[in-house]
Amino acid sequence: MTIKVNSCIGIEEWTTGDVKFYPNPTQDIITIELPNAHCTVTLLDINGRILEQSKNQLKTNFMVSKYAKGVYFLKVSDLNTIQSYKFFKD
Repeated sequence: MTIKVNSCIGIEEWTTGDVKFYPNPTQDIITIELPNAHCTVTLLDINGRILEQSKNQLKTNFMVSKYAKGVYFLKVSDLNTIQSYKFFKD
């Protein structure tokens, strides 16, 4: 199993490998684009609580307008890899 932690602050689109998420920071919606549909995307708060989850989608949108301003994490996982990404909600 491989674990990667990536963070990026203050640009419109962040690409790492084939995972893209944007905009960062965001106010309403965070969009995640994946290289294949065999992934699970989990939205977590700063305390690690699961807020939302999406499975087997090439493109996922999470409505973050209902959450407080702050730091959030996206966990992208498949059978072999877990990647974590940090974004900011304004």
